[in-house]
Amino acid sequence: MSNRTLFNLFGAAFILAASGSAFAADIAVKAAAPSPEAVYNWTGWYVGLNAGASFGKVKTDFNAPGTAAVTVGSLFGAGTFGFAGSDTVYPSGFMGGGQIGYNWQLSPIWVVGIEAGGLNYRFY
Repeated sequence: MSNRTLFNLFGAAFILAASGSAFAADIAVKAAAPSPEAVYNWTGWYVGLNAGASFGKVKTDFNAPGTAAVTVGSLFGAGTFGFAGSDTVYPSGFMGGGQIGYNWQLSPIWVVGIEAGGLNYRFY
């Protein structure tokens, strides 16, 4: 083997040994770009519905003496009398309605609008 061949052989071995193993997976990757911030826009029409219901029973017992009758009754010896009784109410029912409106967003913190509510029904 000639010196030139040995020189080329050792040169190639040195280059391979010095280069190491470089893979694409070793390359540093920058973090992904952040997503843009969401921009909200409240300008536009809207329609809404509302509904509610109540179910209940209220019983009131009362015993109220009639103060004017006590004085008059005492004069004639009739004694005192009052009003006694009870009352039961069932406040059960359904209520519903709707609204429609339009909003304008003037700036990121200001929204103005107009709304019309109607079709409010109450059933017992």
